[in-house]
This record gives sequence, structure tokens and C-alpha cells, in this order.
Amino acid sequence: ADPRLEEASRICCMGGIGQYSYKFEYHGELLNYETNEAQCLADGGSMCDPLILRAFTYRMASTRTKYNSLDPDTNLFFWTSDPCEQQVKVRSDGLIAFVHKPKYNAEVYDDTVPYVDYDFASTFIKLPWQKDPVTHNEIFPTIDNACGDGVCTLTHDDMCLCGVTTTENPVFATVPSREDALATLKIGAHDPALFSDASVTYSLLESTGEVDAYVASDAATIFATSTIFKVTNEFGETIYLKNMESGISLGTASYGMRNPPSFINLVAMTERDFDYEVDAFLTDLIRYESTAPHVSKRLTQVFGTSNPSPSYVSRVTQAFRSGSFTKGGILFGDGNYGNLAAVAAAITLDPEFMSVVGDEDPIAGQVREPLLKVMAFLRSMEFKRRPNVKFRHGLFQDMHFKIGQMVFQ
Repeated sequence: ADPRLEEASRICCMGGIGQYSYKFEYHGELLNYETNEAQCLADGGSMCDPLILRAFTYRMASTRTKYNSLDPDTNLFFWTSDPCEQQVKVRSDGLIAFVHKPKYNAEVYDDTVPYVDYDFASTFIKLPWQKDPVTHNEIFPTIDNACGDGVCTLTHDDMCLCGVTTTENPVFATVPSREDALATLKIGAHDPALFSDASVTYSLLESTGEVDAYVASDAATIFATSTIFKVTNEFGETIYLKNMESGISLGTASYGMRNPPSFINLVAMTERDFDYEVDAFLTDLIRYESTAPHVSKRLTQVFGTSNPSPSYVSRVTQAFRSGSFTKGGILFGDGNYGNLAAVAAAITLDPEFMSVVGDEDPIAGQVREPLLKVMAFLRSMEFKRRPNVKFRHGLFQDMHFKIGQMVFQ
């Protein structure tokens, strides 16, 4: 758990006995580590060692990742004195999995969630490892290099277990250009106006016309991780970026890279976070560099001509990216990236599509897809399928070999 976030309940050890939900203000209250520690120390207690916490009749202290109890009270987490440590297992192909290996406690059954379980973790992701300048092979700890010459440890399943260190540093000391801000800053931020009622507020310190710099009241300088830059991205959207770069290193700094983005909080998973991750993934796909020309060409082949020229596809692609298309003084689209009204207008009102000269061109026009040709023929012949014959059998069997196309193939 991130000690900066409000993710666990109050607990304080008095004379070696843990006081669960210690001085909570309401049932289900969550707070960060600092708040819990300050209250506990002020009352003469200390943060509890996870190894001395014990289960009792009504509620179990969830000092490890317990998650699936039918009783919500047993799914609580409590802050302890044990330092948080993030670990990953590195496979021989370079994929990694986040794992959690809690300390052994005879009083509490180990109920770690499967996707971060040390022994059973199966969710592996790819990281942008550095590459050897000569061989261009990725450099990462493996069993072949003694797990990075000992910076990581070898596990029972022949993987490398590495501790993860996270760093957060400011990037710019002055207001950057729009291009530098978009190219360098990768962490989003909230609108500074949303902090108006918070203990820390933001104010506009400097503006270049393209980039506005907002600084926090407890920093008053641009060179701080709390600084927020307001900028317009390449899609015409106003976005806010933190003046911070977050990096991670595995074992030692020799295995370092940018901290990958994460949407799912493993301690407090919510449906909202899953929606955000899927939405971000789809947004990344639709804004990928080759998406606009690929989609534009496919739509042109369906609604325009089967063999569009590169210039035709380029004009439709421009309408897709700009979200607008003008013809005869009439504006189509709302200016948002991927607007289909602008794309449809660009396809059907393009000179190449409307020109009568194209009627004499043997490669112009539209050719039906093979399967649509067959369906049209069968419809004209009033074809009817016998109830005991499935659609994929008989005439329609192995259609992808007969005509090169079949539904879902």
C-alpha cells in the first residue's frame, strides 16, 4: 500500500497489544500512514509490528492482502511498522509480475490475492528494458547472468526476485515550451482550480501563452514535483501535467526505467478504476499514429471506392484527425478527433469519388466483398436453409478456402 494514500484503518499498540480501529471517527474510516502514526505517538503508543498482531473472535487484523471474505469487516487493512516493499518476479523472457510476500505469521492465515501471490502470480507484463548497443538484446536480470550478478535473488521456479525502488524528481526549473512539456511530462494532474478549498492551494506563477505554470502554496517555485503545467495537446485538448518524472530501478540503478502507469489500486480495487484503464487503453489505440490512416482507408473502401488513391486516403485521414471537413461553405464535424460526420463527408464529397471521369476508369468503383456477393446471389435465388442443416455446413463449409472469406474468419 502507498503510505501517502488513505487506504488502511487506525491501529495503535499499547503495551504490546494492538488496539484495532483505534479512535476511529466513523465505521470504515481509512487514513494514511502519517495520520495514524501521529495520533498513536501522541497518545504514548507505537505502530504495531505485523508479527505480533493476532486474530480475535470477531475481526481479523488483515496485515496481508486478504480480499474475499464474506464479512466486510474482515477485509480491512491496518497500518503497521513494517516498511512497505514492492517486489517483482522477472521471467526468462523479460516479462515481470508484481508479487507480495508477507512475513510469516502463525496467527493469521496467508490469504494473498492470486495475481500478486509470490508462488502463483500469473499476470506478467512487458517493460521497456534497455538494450545492448551491439547485440540489441534487452538487458534484464535472468538465471543466465546470476540474476543481475546478485542484485536480485533466484526463486524456486527459476525466476529472479527483485526489490523495486521508486524515485520522483522535478523536471523543469522554468516554464518549458509546449513541445518539451508534451514530450517529457507523462504524469497527469488535476485542474489547479479544484484545490481552492484544500490546505494547499495553487496560483498562476507564469505563462508563455502556450504553457501556464501553477505552483503550490507550500512550494512557490516551478522546480517542484507539485508544480502543474496547463497545455494544449496535439488533439486540441487542454490537459494538466505534473512537473515530475517517476522512475523505478530493480535491484540497482543498472536496471532503471520510467515508472509504468498504473490505474488499479491493488489494495482498494474499484470498478471505476477498471473503467478508467479500459478507457485509457482504447484512447491510446484510437490515437495511435497509424490508426487514422488505417480506419480512413477501410471506411473509404466500404463507403467510397475499393481502390482509393493515396491522396484520397490522405484527405479522409486529415478529416479524421481534425474532426472537421468543409465543402461548399458547409462545415461537417465538431472539431473533435475521429468525428465520423467529418469522415463520412470527406469520403462521399471527395472529388475523386464524385468525378464522372472515374466511371471510365477500369480500376475505379467498388467491388463487393466475396461473402456479400454470395449472400446477394442466394437472396436473389430465394435460398432457404433446411432446419436440420446448420449454416456452416454443406454449401457454406470451408468458405474461407472457397472464396477467401467467411464470417468471423
